[in-house]
Amino acid sequence: MMFRHEWFKIWHNKKLLGFLMALLCFNALYFWYHSERQTVPAHAYKALTADIKGLDENEAREKITQMSQEVSNIMYTQMMLKGNGEYPKYCSNLFTERELYALKAAEYDEVLGYPKFQKKAAGAADEYRAILMILGGDEKKLKDLEKTSKEYAALEGMTISQTHTKGISEALSLPSLIFLELLMAVLLVSVVFTKDKEQGLLRLYSSMKSGRGRMFLTRMGAISLGCACCNLLFLLTTIFTGCILYGMPVGSFLVQPIQALMGYKQSILQINIGAFLGLVFIWSCVISIAVALVTATVSALVSSAMKVYIILFTFVGIEGVLYLKIDDLSYLAPFKRINLVSFADPGYTIARYHNEMVFGNPVSYPLVALGILALIAILFVIVGWLLSEKGFGVIPRRGKAFRMLQFGSTENERSFGKHTKIALHESVKFFRFEKIGFLLVIVAIILIATAKPYQNYYSSIEEMFYQSYLYRLKEVEPEQYGDTLTMFREEMEREMMSSSDPSSLQYKQSALAQIGTYIEYLQTKEGARAVDSRGYERLYNDRKQNIILGVCALLAAILCGTAIMAVEYRTGMAGQIRISPKRGKVYLYKGLILLGTIALFFGMIYGRYVYQVLKGYGTEGISFQANSMMDWAKYVSGIKISGGIAILLLKRFAGMLLCTVAAVYLTSRLKSFLLTTIVCIVAIVVPLLLCLREGGLLEYLMANWFFL
Repeated sequence: MMFRHEWFKIWHNKKLLGFLMALLCFNALYFWYHSERQTVPAHAYKALTADIKGLDENEAREKITQMSQEVSNIMYTQMMLKGNGEYPKYCSNLFTERELYALKAAEYDEVLGYPKFQKKAAGAADEYRAILMILGGDEKKLKDLEKTSKEYAALEGMTISQTHTKGISEALSLPSLIFLELLMAVLLVSVVFTKDKEQGLLRLYSSMKSGRGRMFLTRMGAISLGCACCNLLFLLTTIFTGCILYGMPVGSFLVQPIQALMGYKQSILQINIGAFLGLVFIWSCVISIAVALVTATVSALVSSAMKVYIILFTFVGIEGVLYLKIDDLSYLAPFKRINLVSFADPGYTIARYHNEMVFGNPVSYPLVALGILALIAILFVIVGWLLSEKGFGVIPRRGKAFRMLQFGSTENERSFGKHTKIALHESVKFFRFEKIGFLLVIVAIILIATAKPYQNYYSSIEEMFYQSYLYRLKEVEPEQYGDTLTMFREEMEREMMSSSDPSSLQYKQSALAQIGTYIEYLQTKEGARAVDSRGYERLYNDRKQNIILGVCALLAAILCGTAIMAVEYRTGMAGQIRISPKRGKVYLYKGLILLGTIALFFGMIYGRYVYQVLKGYGTEGISFQANSMMDWAKYVSGIKISGGIAILLLKRFAGMLLCTVAAVYLTSRLKSFLLTTIVCIVAIVVPLLLCLREGGLLEYLMANWFFL
């Protein structure tokens, strides 16, 4: 009965089902968008695959070689734009066409060369042993190679064939698939467990006859089954989308060995592709349940939902950075491989072969991952104990020193709250109860400590010559720009006749061409003057920095927007406020407090960056017209560069305010801090983060336009 209730809570939650459908659609659309923006677009790969499907492997490889050679011949004869008859056949240009043939040829080489690869891998230990006897070497590496050779020797005689399974391999490596599976695990925990905790219902559950322990087991069972259903939906829809984009596999591909799957020839698993897909599904469920356990543990141990939010995203962020930034050959590689983010990638964990050294002995990476996950499973026991009736009875009480830091924890401090000033009351709740004031102080300290001006340096010799021309140009009046350009060109002619350094002249000629273009532009704009725009351009044209700052601003907006009413929803006072005659004043003060806090976060985040840039590059020419810079030619002549910077910052602030409004609205609908935070991050922050890798239409999705 309890399980049915929790299961009903998941699948009869219209908001959750709508969010799941939206995520499925987003995943498919992102897959299409991502595949079409690759060096070789998916539609070109699919067309070529369809043309050679009827050929055997050797014939197909020979035809690809012939077409690639023809394209290369065309390129060498300087006919790259028009082509030669039928080429380019699949792509928009000959460069991409050649890349397509190289990609397809490599796939056939992977299949045709597998026996040679297997034989070499099986004999790697013998080769290294001979080197070890002559030149010396690492005994641990020899142990690793002996184990590797033994594993590959078991695959002797295996034959694989080309089955055109790139769509499946691309689907399994899609980053959004892993991210969304883990996200749904956290979301299910929020719906089933965390929301009740935020509303203070756990004390009520402690009076149940069967106690909280059984309730927790039931809830984790519902969450686990929910994760399995969601992961199955994500996996099937992603693989189907991949097959549509890259072409359906041919023949009985499901019974082919996993080594026939594109990109998986290094695997030592002796299973077919169908069994491997089932193993991927099981593995994804294990990882999702592990993440759900971590989330439930943090939720049980931490009193505030905001702390849960901060701890979870800090943990996942650190794990993600370690996984993405550390190289496989680095001495820090164990930190890359032994974390939940790497475990969540089934292709990396259970398909590609590598060992980990455990107490001096090589152990297969999947076994190491299972051992780590077994340790995580202990969290299940810990959380069950904490949520049982006896568990909460033995949790140590906080000491007096700690309670003195909490507002309202002693009688003297509670007397401070005896007042009738709504503004003070709301400020205390927001800044002290929800810890926003503490967060402001921490952010301020971090930003002030790292606010060092950028270095003003030349990125190239060409830029150095350009700046020397620009320095001389700034000393003359706009009416003399034409004469100055003539003087620059005459100097260049004299240097060309007398100089013996052709490389220096080449850089100087390029710089002169740029300054000439700039002068011709200035002559078309009335009132425009020459200005060094490097610093100003950095404020709006540094894409990576703009995305990072935008993400920080959006996270701060989400945090504040969800916290402004957190106490009311947690204590059930939101309904009382709605029927209160003073509700207008309450909402007004809440709005003013929220606006002021957002302004403070914005000022700290962007103020620090503006200070770093302008302090490093200077503010010379900031009072000139904005269209003195070629990139700002669209601004009307009445706006100055300082005004253009102000407009840019107002645009960022408007995006932050809109995100805050969205967070407040969603909180009023979902009544959950953590649930609202997850939805906002997926809908608003993730699209901006995707712009680090992608561009195009993504730049105008959600709040991206405000920060790019």
